[in-house]
Amino acid sequence: MYAKDVLLRTAALIQDGLVIAAPEDVATAIEKVYGGDQAEFASDRWRALYERAVSVESVKTARQEDLAEDSSIPPADGSDFLTFLPCRLDEHDPDARSQIAARTRLEDLPSVELVLIRSGDERLLSPRTKEDKKAIALATVRTPAGGIRYAELAALATPPGWRLAGGLRHLKPVILRDEGSFETGSFRYTYDPEHGLSWRRIDG
Repeated sequence: MYAKDVLLRTAALIQDGLVIAAPEDVATAIEKVYGGDQAEFASDRWRALYERAVSVESVKTARQEDLAEDSSIPPADGSDFLTFLPCRLDEHDPDARSQIAARTRLEDLPSVELVLIRSGDERLLSPRTKEDKKAIALATVRTPAGGIRYAELAALATPPGWRLAGGLRHLKPVILRDEGSFETGSFRYTYDPEHGLSWRRIDG
């Protein structure tokens, strides 16, 4: 629960039989342990253990920060990114009713996160740089889906390299045609920057 260096600083504080009265001494004791003051150890062996613990904790923190940076979504820079906005739907259009239902019952439906990759940007399927990962994050949309739509979208393959990255392993990439569309077995999806992602069943 506590880092080893914190436990050793605590041991240094109480090694001489220090008596702490609660609650009046608690705040002072915590400040001495977690504050920036140099800890005083009774022996060189204890100090060596403490310095090693600090070094190990620093390496661990740096590794966690690197992993967090790889998995986090960077701030949008306002240029050329995708957003998922509600489509303008006509409730009297039979083809649109399933989309309206998906939005009015969003909490009852599972969702799939898609990465909409333009034709020519297939390099993103094997991202090598932080800029590639940023482009993937900014091209990600989440769509509610039920029934066969969910089954088809969930069955889309995740690239092997994405499965090893925490922020990418649940994403499903699709390659957009020039008109911004792609198809699954039963549906044709179209992305529009103003309206978002819409879909219609493929006739026949």
